Amino acid sequence: MEATIYIYDLEQSLFISIPFTLDNYEHVWSPDGSKIAFVARETSRLGETHLEKITNSDIWIVDSDGNGLTNLTTTGQGYFESSPIWIDYQTMIIEQKLNNEETKNVVLTISQKQ
Repeated sequence: MEATIYIYDLEQSLFISIPFTLDNYEHVWSPDGSKIAFVARETSRLGETHLEKITNSDIWIVDSDGNGLTNLTTTGQGYFESSPIWIDYQTMIIEQKLNNEETKNVVLTISQKQ
């Protein structure tokens, strides 16, 4: 599934489009407006049907100009991350659940590339 997010740049008076090939939702801007965090999910087909089952969800970030797409969590099938909340420009809290177990909150620290 491909989706596009359109961002309006007030300084340049133009739209920036960010195409995604991930099934994504829960988009959240960082406090400084430089990044967007979102949840992307993986699915698998159920047998010979056209139905799909969600097998995993991870937290991703992307720069506000559409560059720097980065997967922050790669926990594998059966793990479901959701509800990213930015604390500051490099820290967020997410919810994590393993299959049907209790949901726990996890703190992510995003390292800055030099």
